[in-house]
Amino acid sequence: MSDEISLKEIYQAKGGPIAGIVRWLNKNRGSSGGGAGTAIFISDVKEGNGTAQNIPHGFDEKPSKIVVIPVSVPDGMGYDLAYTGSGTANVIVTAPAGVKYKVLAIK
Repeated sequence: MSDEISLKEIYQAKGGPIAGIVRWLNKNRGSSGGGAGTAIFISDVKEGNGTAQNIPHGFDEKPSKIVVIPVSVPDGMGYDLAYTGSGTANVIVTAPAGVKYKVLAIK
């Protein structure tokens, strides 16, 4: 069982990128990809506003891994999604106005 996943595998996964990551995590529980008791948080789609946004993850401790995934970017617009920190309550993301994204956090 591989503990690595490529971006190609993520983006071509049936059900989309988030589903591909979750399937990989579930497949690798107990290996270096995640252990028993691994908790996974997936946010609803969020929309950037140009300032830091707090996304509550619901864990009782800081997540061990965080992935911020762009969902849509307005035509002709570049974007700079920035995961700017996390704590015991929130993941902090800064995204330009109009850029939509999801947060995946793993405890």
